[in-house]
Amino acid sequence: MGNLVALFRLIGFLWSNGEQVMRLLDAMMRQLPAVGQGIEVAGQSAKQASYLVKGGGGVPVNARQAVDLAAQAVDTCYQRVDQAAGAIRDVRDKIKDVKVPSLEATTTMCMSP
Repeated sequence: MGNLVALFRLIGFLWSNGEQVMRLLDAMMRQLPAVGQGIEVAGQSAKQASYLVKGGGGVPVNARQAVDLAAQAVDTCYQRVDQAAGAIRDVRDKIKDVKVPSLEATTTMCMSP
């Protein structure tokens, strides 16, 4: 029964706040390309670092370059995660202001004379 009540609360919430929820989802979707791009750049940096470490592609092993590329990859990941965290904080701030309706069951006692 608790799941059914939770479902009705969710439906009521979405019905009452549909426009705000859509704005929130839209804002989140706009952040995804930047996060994805950052992850791709970090992956490319890690790939490049692996070539340096193993000496692939005719490039001699250079520990300093490998460490620098790894540091760049980590820095890029950190920046993208920080951006994603900012988007999540924005979502949190918008969600906490939304009023969630609640339902309470009531009973009536009928007695016959």
